[in-house]
Amino acid sequence: MTPSSTSMDESPNATPLSRPSDDPDRRHHHHRRRVIREAFRSGVCAPKFRAMWIGWLIMYISLAVFIGLSGEGWPILVAYLLAFGVLPPIAIVKRVSNIQKREAALRDQACRDRAEELAHDKLTTEKWLKDNCETMMGNDPRCICYCKDECAICLSDYHPSDVLILLPCHHIYHLQCIKMLLDAPILGEVLLPEKCVAGDAVASPPTS
Repeated sequence: MTPSSTSMDESPNATPLSRPSDDPDRRHHHHRRRVIREAFRSGVCAPKFRAMWIGWLIMYISLAVFIGLSGEGWPILVAYLLAFGVLPPIAIVKRVSNIQKREAALRDQACRDRAEELAHDKLTTEKWLKDNCETMMGNDPRCICYCKDECAICLSDYHPSDVLILLPCHHIYHLQCIKMLLDAPILGEVLLPEKCVAGDAVASPPTS
């Protein structure tokens, strides 16, 4: 180690270097850029609202040029610039805010409807399993008669303490596996009993 480096390390006045992210001005600058970027992406200046801003800007500049060329006095031009430069943007911002609130309300309603639909499907599945299926333990003799040694859904072996379910088609699965399968949003449209076509063949129990 050189003497110069030793003196620099042992200097009592040495201050630790701060990272760029620790600078308050830099953080404020990044925050401001993020706010502006968010406004142009999904705020009042979002692409779907830019037509209103472009229309107002064209009208504002055109009328300002017309009034300036018409020879009207400065008071009229200043009054126009203040009136049409402030009131229309406020009206546009208010309009955009109302549209965004309505869209947010529609999204919330869609989420609630979807949650209610999923809850109804779950209750329908529970009721169908209760009315048409039979639960058993893994050491039940019918488990050996109707199925193999493993669940076709999770591919795990059956154990005497496992809770199984016997479907009307005489297939046996883990109770939790069949519930998870029937409650899946994508598979529910195909597997729920209410969606099955009338007259579908049901497998008969295997004969010994």
